[in-house]
Amino acid sequence: MNSKDEAIILRTVKYGEADIIATLFTKNSGRISGLAKGGARSKKRFGTALENGNLVEISFEAKPGRDLVFLQEASLVGFQRTWRTFLEGITATSFVLELVLKTLPEHQPSLAKFQLLTDFLTYLEKENAKQLLFDFQLHWLSLSGWEPNFETCGICGLKVSDTFSPESVRHFQGVLDHYWTHVVSQPFLTRPLLEETLLV
Repeated sequence: MNSKDEAIILRTVKYGEADIIATLFTKNSGRISGLAKGGARSKKRFGTALENGNLVEISFEAKPGRDLVFLQEASLVGFQRTWRTFLEGITATSFVLELVLKTLPEHQPSLAKFQLLTDFLTYLEKENAKQLLFDFQLHWLSLSGWEPNFETCGICGLKVSDTFSPESVRHFQGVLDHYWTHVVSQPFLTRPLLEETLLV
């Protein structure tokens, strides 16, 4: 069955010399994986659409009993690449895409989650990167049925006061700064680092 959908590219892996296997968060089908035959070479059908973090429109064929769909075409929707121009944007986006990959079940669509990730990629700027990353993580986990723990710091374990006194507000800001520095200072994000910094 042939279908069209909007999708966000979460991860791509080269398969053979010319093919690409892409993991996508689609608007109407949730997380799926697709094989793009000739995707590494075909400029006409895929161009530069199959890059992590791109919002694309895809045409694909799903066959019963097969895990992979067959990607026939992909084209960019809009132009959301501001985050690619600064280190904090690249790092924050890499973290967010890994978080989505780790926590998004297959074939379970969620318009709220799709819009949340779309907005993050669209509005991420150098000036708001720290706050936007924190807000995304908080909202994503809430939509996934998990509530972050704000009683203790997820990194240093320090107890946070139940009242928002000037001291506790300063501590909370310090926790956020510590978390941001811990993530951004790493040259590569790894699964152990992701698990260490998730506030769950």
